[in-house]
Order: sequence, then structure tokens, then C-alpha cells
Amino acid sequence: MKEILDSESGSNSSLKLRKQDANQRAVDKLKILLEVSKELSSPEEPERLLEKILDLLMVIMNVDRAAILMVDEATGRLERQAVRSRTGMSVNYQFYSTRIVNYVRRHGNAVLTDDAAIDHRFEGSDSILVQAIRASMCVPLQPREETIGVLYVDNLSRSKVFSEEDLEFLTALANQAAIAIENARLSIKMQAEAVWRDKLERFFPENVSRKLREGNLDIIDTEVTALFADISDFTEMSATMEPRQVIEMLNDYFNVMVEEIVFSLEGTLEKYIGDALLAIWGAPYPREDDADRAVRAAIEMQWAVQRLNRDWQQQQRQPIAVHIGLNSGQVAAGNIGSKRLIQYAAIGDTTNVASRICNVANGGEIVLSQSTLGRLQNRELPLIQLPPAQVKGKAEPLQLYRLDWREAKPLGGQPD
Repeated sequence: MKEILDSESGSNSSLKLRKQDANQRAVDKLKILLEVSKELSSPEEPERLLEKILDLLMVIMNVDRAAILMVDEATGRLERQAVRSRTGMSVNYQFYSTRIVNYVRRHGNAVLTDDAAIDHRFEGSDSILVQAIRASMCVPLQPREETIGVLYVDNLSRSKVFSEEDLEFLTALANQAAIAIENARLSIKMQAEAVWRDKLERFFPENVSRKLREGNLDIIDTEVTALFADISDFTEMSATMEPRQVIEMLNDYFNVMVEEIVFSLEGTLEKYIGDALLAIWGAPYPREDDADRAVRAAIEMQWAVQRLNRDWQQQQRQPIAVHIGLNSGQVAAGNIGSKRLIQYAAIGDTTNVASRICNVANGGEIVLSQSTLGRLQNRELPLIQLPPAQVKGKAEPLQLYRLDWREAKPLGGQPD
């Protein structure tokens, strides 16, 4: 009886030790996973992140080779993105079995094979036989339900070297890796969207750029009213100024003209041309009162120049005068160039004629064409009909009108 009790006592002690060992291994692996989580939490470029994942894996687990394959969004196929091996072992070839990695990708389940050569799931795979793959594990990279790639490891020297416990650990590591990869992709996407938003906001007011981020910049045939504003005698004036002073003046001027006037009236900045600017109303989204908004912008610009001159006079800076031309008509408008390099432009005679009309105007004047007048809803503007003017590029003289903007109060009431 004593021998039996002693035997049972020894068995219980052995069982306790095994449980303690198992618990300790679980704690150790949990600590490792926490460390891995910390290592993968810092922002990384996707390529560097994949290499980092495999570097950590080679330290943590007893594997000879490891590879990360990602699903190519264009082809839908698994493509090798990162590989690692023990020192001196070449991986400059496809060492993994396509049968295994595609099986895991397709089913979304982790695979442990004690001896791939005799595993019935991969019967007929020549690559397994040729590459002498013994024990291997392959787990899906699944940040959510969709499999975005797989993590593959193998051992060439021994079969049955991996256990179910190893597979669970590799799966947990792969889950953290998948989340890190997805976060890296999201970070890049957010950065790209921020750059795209910044580019959009160079040309469009915030509400328009927000709408465009949901759509696109397809080329459209539309009717616009173009405003061309130029600083009078700018070349002669800038010749008497330091380059830094010229830049500071233009920055102050364009900030008011574009940010406070063009964008506030929901116009689109087409481009800067030296000291001149071209803005349009009607693209990318047309409104019934586009012509009225453009004319109102011209009025606000002239009042704004007066305010700037008063401020600059106190700073002992030179005053400026601006001449403005407006014209309405058909254009083709859209992104010219590429999606990465936005240059929104309106192509057509309408904008060219606006520039010619601007040249007709004197400093401090607003001149608009018959086509713009015909589209105005506000017919009570103080307009003076001018003699027909011949402009470059037009066979027939244009009927133009000078707007007495001083008789049109600025937005907000009396001029300050």
C-alpha cells in the first residue's frame, strides 16, 4: 500500500511540475507577445515592418526559414514580400510550397504539418518533395475577416519539431503582425489623403474640396465665369524692392484675394501667374449665380486692396493698384497632369479673353464682358458701357463694361 501511495504521490508531483512548466511557458510566451506588440507598435514603412516581423520571429522561434507573402490587390495572388533564414542558408528562390500557402490563404486556417511529404492535404505537390520540406507551419495574416497574406516557417532538419502549442503561438504572433501591417497601410493612406487634401485646398474652398474627396476630378465641359486680376505696374514696382519684400507683399496680397475672397465666395483658384491670379466660378460644380459671385469677388478685391494699402502705408510699404477682367463662356475643366500632381485648369477661349479684358482695364478698375453681363442676376450694378474694344485673338471687337465698384458697397456694409 505504501508503495502505491508513494507512486501516486510521485505521479501527482510530476503532474504538478508539468502544469507549472506549462503555466510558466504560457507566461513566458505572453511576455514575448507583449514585447512583440511593443516592437510593432511604432510606425514603420510596410517593407521595413515586414522585415522587422521576421527578425523578431527568427529570434523567438526555432525555425530555419520564414517568409511573409501578401495578397497583391491588382492580381489577387500571393506575392513574396519578405524572407529570412538561419545564417548561411540561401533563400534566393521559392523555398515555400505554393500548395501550402495557397491552402492557408484560401481556407483562412493555420496549418501545421509534421512531415509535409506525407501530408495527404498536399499530395501531388512536387515543390514539397524537391525542397525537402519536413516540418512547417503556415498561418494567415487576418487583421479582420479578410486574409491579407500568410506567414510561413519551416524546419529542414527534423520532422515533428513543431507542436500545436507552437502553432498557437505563431498564430498569435501573426495576428499582431497583421494588425501592425494594417495600421501601417492605414497610416500611409491617411498621409496620402492628407497630401491630397492639401493639394485640393490649394485650388478649392474647403466645402468643395471635401466634396471632391468623395468623388473625382473628371474633365467636364461646363460654363464658367473667369476672373483675371493683375497688379498694375508690378514689374517696375518690384524692381525697387528687395526680393524678400516682394515675396512678403505677394503672400499678404494672395492670402486676402484667395483665402478671404475667392474661397469665401466658393470660387476655384485656377492658377497664379507671377503677380496675377486666375479664378473661375462654375467648375468643378456649377451654380446659377456663378457670374454674380465672380463679380462680387472682383468688387471685394478692390475694397480689400484699399484696406491693404492703408495697412502697408503704416509699415512704409508701397501701395498697389489692381486691374480686373471678367468673362463668361464654355471651357473644358479638370485635372491636368496626373492624380499625384494636381493642376486644376479650365481650357478654352473664355479664360484667355478674361486675361485680355484685364489688360483693357486700368489700375483700380473692373471691366467685364457682354457675356458676363448677360448671365448676371443682379441687374442693378453701376455699370458704364465702354466703346467696343479690339483684343488679341478676337476678330471682332468686344462690348465691354466698366463696373464702378465704389458705388457697390463691400460685403458687410460700409467700407471701413
